[in-house]
Amino acid sequence: MPKEAENEKMADKQFRAMIIVAVISSATTFLVGIITAFFTFPPFQEWVRNWGDDQKAEILEIEQIPQRVFAYYGEAENSGGFGRLDLTYDGVVEKPSYELGYNLPVDMKGYAGLAFQFDEGSNLTRYKAVECTVIFNQANDIMDLYFKDIAGSFNTIRVSNNGADEMKLRYEFANFPDINFNAVKEFGIVVSTDFTTSSHKVRIQDVNFIK
Repeated sequence: MPKEAENEKMADKQFRAMIIVAVISSATTFLVGIITAFFTFPPFQEWVRNWGDDQKAEILEIEQIPQRVFAYYGEAENSGGFGRLDLTYDGVVEKPSYELGYNLPVDMKGYAGLAFQFDEGSNLTRYKAVECTVIFNQANDIMDLYFKDIAGSFNTIRVSNNGADEMKLRYEFANFPDINFNAVKEFGIVVSTDFTTSSHKVRIQDVNFIK
């Protein structure tokens, strides 16, 4: 083949190769642009945020909710009963344990309780149940576990000591039919002279709201 024809053929190959490279480069740039635009598209970012929240929110510990914890008792309203809250941390991974020490009279009506109160109301509608661990200190101890919403609706479930060192409890929100879980005001335990009298203690810990 003459040298001129060979050079012309080589130049043609180089030209075609340059066109292919340019096309690939343009296609890659376009594809990267489409992907970048997709990931910065607000609805996609909102979906990512919601997905991340859902993944993190399978369990919500009560300590993750802005709240105040306190003991209340009948003597504060000229009724019978005294209560005291003790907060301790225990376990390998230290977690809070809330102990209600209470004394209920034998000669009059009285009560005491421990409340986790959410001042602005807490929306728990993404959850389906509450779990907690309860530790009684006497065999005949009884308490009511309750929810109250911001409108004042109040539902309870009766819990009796089953003889175990600790009781791991789970109750579906359906067990509290009057409660508006869009605006939960209070969660807690209450004891009264309808159950028992004299001095007792009850602890509650590992309070979680579960999907």
